Amino acid sequence: MGTDVRATISKKNLYYISKHRFYELKHYCLQYNEWKKLKRDLEDSLISSSKGVRTDLEWIDPTGNIAVKIHDLSLKMKEIEDLVCMADKELSKYLFIAVTEGVSYTYLKTVLNMPCSKEYFYKQYRKFWWLLSNDKTRNLHVF
Repeated sequence: MGTDVRATISKKNLYYISKHRFYELKHYCLQYNEWKKLKRDLEDSLISSSKGVRTDLEWIDPTGNIAVKIHDLSLKMKEIEDLVCMADKELSKYLFIAVTEGVSYTYLKTVLNMPCSKEYFYKQYRKFWWLLSNDKTRNLHVF
C-alpha cells in the first residue's frame, strides 16, 4: 500500500531530504485521518455548559482543553493541506491522497486517472516532503 519512492535521493536533487527525515515526515502525514477522526470526536464531545473545576493548585477547564486540542489538530491538518497545494495546485488532490494514505503512483494513475507521468508526479511528491521539512524546521521551537 505504500508509495514506491526511494527514501534516499541524491544530495544533488533540488528536493533532497535525508532518509530518516523523510520517514519521520511520512509517518507524521499518515496520521492525518486519525487526527480528522479525533477532531470530529472532540467536537462532538464539547459541552458548552461545562464549568471549570478547582483543584488544589489550578483551575481545570475541560471545554477549554478540548478546544485547544481541536485547534492543534486543525493546524496540523491545515499545514498538510496547504503544503500539498503549494507543491502542485493541479495535482493537489492526488498528492494529498498519496501523502495521507500512502497509496502508490500506480493506484493514483489507474484507479483515480491521475493526469501526469510518473516522473512528474514523483518530482512534485518530493517537493511536498521538502516543503514540509522546511516548514517544520522553520516552526521549530527551542526550549
